[in-house]
Amino acid sequence: MSARELVECPVVVGTAGHVDHGKSALIEALTGKNPDRLEVERRRGMTTELGFGELELPGGKLVGLVDVPGHAHYLRAMVQGATGVDVALLVVSAVEGVMPQTREHVYVLELLGVRHLVVALTMRDLADDETAELAELDVMDFLGDTVFADAPVVPVSSRTGVGIEDVRLALDAAIDSFLADAASRPVRPGLAPRLPIDRCFTIKGSGTVVTGTLHDAPVAVGDELVSCPAGVRCRVRAVGDELVSCPAGVRCRVRAIQVHGDTPRALPGSARRSTSWATVRATFRVARSSAGLVLRARRSGSSPASRIWGARAPSPRPSSPVRAFM
Repeated sequence: MSARELVECPVVVGTAGHVDHGKSALIEALTGKNPDRLEVERRRGMTTELGFGELELPGGKLVGLVDVPGHAHYLRAMVQGATGVDVALLVVSAVEGVMPQTREHVYVLELLGVRHLVVALTMRDLADDETAELAELDVMDFLGDTVFADAPVVPVSSRTGVGIEDVRLALDAAIDSFLADAASRPVRPGLAPRLPIDRCFTIKGSGTVVTGTLHDAPVAVGDELVSCPAGVRCRVRAVGDELVSCPAGVRCRVRAIQVHGDTPRALPGSARRSTSWATVRATFRVARSSAGLVLRARRSGSSPASRIWGARAPSPRPSSPVRAFM
């Protein structure tokens, strides 16, 4: 299928799974590009930072792709990448089956409100039939107690290419299901754009550039945004490659200049049109992990917000007043 026939789809697919189960290798087999950007990652064979790309699917869709680290030490980066994910690609080795970060990543996806998932049973060429069958049963048994009980399990080998097309088809079907669910939700007018920043850098002659998955509303050249929590106001100079606007639900690159203050700066956080601080009552769901406590708060009718606290995290009541940036 040529690039001219592809239609960009406002959906982000994100990987999840234990370290060394072949997430990056599977992404390379699906896209033809290695998502590991850093030389140290390729040398060590382990992802330490988020990787990004685009995935072409059989139905003609072109979707955004986020590859996350699988090591327990980088769970914060995994949560950062999974925050904008609509459909998850859970990678489980046919040799080892379900492992600790398999469980943690699935719990994080649940807390973030992800409801569509495809399981890729990787390294199928390294496992005999009995071992692979046990691994598949292990995955199905684990997912049976989650919202992903009906997720398809697709055996695949990134090295030989067997099953790669089946993974594409399964993702295509999961995205169709996600889009159907999204279309049935009521429209929420009046929302402002929100861009959780996952990368921030400066290009000589261009200025500050931030990337992330855009939420809630489109952003266009000329819009004034606020970098939170620093409160730095900036104006959008460019969006992506020669675009004038970017719709919500897709990954985008925004080039901006500071319009207030004396010292230009770019800080991690998020860019959004700001209103004010407010005290609201939110319902909390809590999950423990090796990295600490994952706290998810949701107001009625709003998108979930999540944060990983340290080991000495507070123990919130099921419903508590919180101070939130609205």
